[in-house]
Amino acid sequence: MSPQRIPEAAARDQFADRIAHKARITEDVVRAEIRKAAVAKRTELGAREFPAFGQMKDAEKGLIWSVIHNTREAFEALATLDGTDFEGLAGREIFETAQSLHKGPLDLIPSTLLQRLSTVNAQLVTSIAATANPPAPHSECARALKRLRWERERAAIQREIDRLQELGALRHEREIEALWLKKKDLMHRIEELS
Repeated sequence: MSPQRIPEAAARDQFADRIAHKARITEDVVRAEIRKAAVAKRTELGAREFPAFGQMKDAEKGLIWSVIHNTREAFEALATLDGTDFEGLAGREIFETAQSLHKGPLDLIPSTLLQRLSTVNAQLVTSIAATANPPAPHSECARALKRLRWERERAAIQREIDRLQELGALRHEREIEALWLKKKDLMHRIEELS
């Protein structure tokens, strides 16, 4: 995963203002985070500052970016996902917290989200939102996360089929057949998303 680029000095304050406006927090808070890295003569924020960042998929980053910058579109994408889709993702807390805000006013969601997240996750969201463009288009992000879930499920089914075959394929024929049908259905869903 490539680290997030910190904007040049001239653009830093503009990014800070934009994020702060979207999130309804003071510009000083956002500027302080961006300045910390600039003062330390670092041009990138990455896995060292945010351990979850290095594990985060571009689809996660793109959806998080959209929650701040294109909230309505992000929530349309989030509505197609459920808790199982977030299992094992570095951004799970962020997505679950965001989904819990779906009935609130759209313009207040970015600030409410940042207030409800842990400090580390709030900083991670701020870092992702500071980029000029989304790491991935929101329309593709939800599909990519759904596909990851189905691929995890398919792999788990295959492991169970392998286990049952080792125990005796004839004795577990019905179970293997049922698992194979589930696996076939998941493979069909994955193919449709591709």
